[in-house]
Amino acid sequence: MRVLLLHPPLNAIREVTPPLGLCTLAAWLRHQGHEVRILDLDLEIKERTDGQEIYLNLLVLAVAEFSPAVVGITSMYNNSLQAERMARAVKAHDSSIVIVGGGSHFGALGLQALRRIPELDYAIEGEGEQAFAALVAAVDSGTSVLEIPRLQYRLNSELRANPSAGLLQLDELPSIWSTLGDTIDLSRYAKTVPPGSPRRMIYIEAGRGCPFACSFCATAPFWERKYRVKPVTMIIDEMRFLYEQFGYDGFMLVHDC
Repeated sequence: MRVLLLHPPLNAIREVTPPLGLCTLAAWLRHQGHEVRILDLDLEIKERTDGQEIYLNLLVLAVAEFSPAVVGITSMYNNSLQAERMARAVKAHDSSIVIVGGGSHFGALGLQALRRIPELDYAIEGEGEQAFAALVAAVDSGTSVLEIPRLQYRLNSELRANPSAGLLQLDELPSIWSTLGDTIDLSRYAKTVPPGSPRRMIYIEAGRGCPFACSFCATAPFWERKYRVKPVTMIIDEMRFLYEQFGYDGFMLVHDC
């Protein structure tokens, strides 16, 4: 099944790093046999002279070209309004496309987003790989979504939230960067690093979760207060690939702790 993963515009700086969460999800979906593309509108609007609002036109063109059955939209809190506009633009173009929200914003406020945005069909709470793959399979086969863990949706005009069924073991993830293929063009990101920069920096996922429960933070419920780290060999393999293929030599190890 064709799946298009979307990253809304996020910041105005020139240097852009690949969207780590979407790349991880894309590698997982490709491992399940799906055809996946990532459209990073944070990258696409850089150095354009026609203004940032062009991102919706770029989105519709990409949807028309790729013809996905499912569109996934990630969002940080500070680009949630752009994500909302993108969901509406996709539905206006083709109402049959299934739209799924995830990431920090939709993952923590999925039911509120479903109440606010009628164009949003589903939201996934927290860790997304297993739930998103199960949802794509259900859409493909026309089967029920009632048993898909972490899925939030509407049923008979009521909002529903399926419970969690545990978290991934991180060694189950496929190697990310080396398996993305034509899902994303990593060389375009490397070219956004300004000439003369002392380092080419990129994010690497070192693990997930935090055992604490700070009242102001969505991390604890997002990852169920479980502290996990990736196997060292996986992290080293990712670094080696990015260094040898694209010249990245500075690695920011991402972990909630």
